[in-house]
Amino acid sequence: MINENNSLVDFACRIENGVSILIALGADLLLNGAKDIKSEFATLNTDLDQIVHKYDIDIHGKKPQKDWREEAPNKLISHLIANFHESHRNQLPEIIKLASKVEAVHSEHKECPHGLAAQLEKMLFELESHMNKEEMILFPMIAQGSKNMAGGPIFVMQQEHILHIEEIKRLADLTNNFMPPSDACSTWRLLYQFVKDFKLALCEHIHLENNILFAD
Repeated sequence: MINENNSLVDFACRIENGVSILIALGADLLLNGAKDIKSEFATLNTDLDQIVHKYDIDIHGKKPQKDWREEAPNKLISHLIANFHESHRNQLPEIIKLASKVEAVHSEHKECPHGLAAQLEKMLFELESHMNKEEMILFPMIAQGSKNMAGGPIFVMQQEHILHIEEIKRLADLTNNFMPPSDACSTWRLLYQFVKDFKLALCEHIHLENNILFAD
């Protein structure tokens, strides 16, 4: 059961769609996941009861989801690579193409997301470098049981995560918080949905690393 004294990480790990709910609320899960629910929700002018009602949350765990804190690090690493690293690599180039198309076709529209394709290209470049370092250096160290010797690489990855979070904020700025204009075509609407999905996936990716894989 989840109560207001549990941490944000507890909420994210035990509640179905917990990460998405916390991100939608603007909770500081990615960088301060150890913070208790009560104090964080107070800063957001809400409380656990309101959120339970709004999202129809099962706080008693009758519909438990997989808690990656209970799995071996090598299993989490495999999950991260298959479901986030490869997904980012495969999906971002297609989203960039779509963004370029929308920017070209709707260049005269007052709400055209000028610069979105360039922002996504920047993020792909940065993520590729980040993920390669994890796959080549840090993940093997952790999988082999040498996490206690990986403090330096972990710190570097955590600092890069801070930069990724800033880039996510830039995506929201460029897309009016992922809300297309009322007269947007289907391609434009699809683009914003894809960008929002990417944002949520990247947030979950960072959560799993910062709050579980890299945590003490």
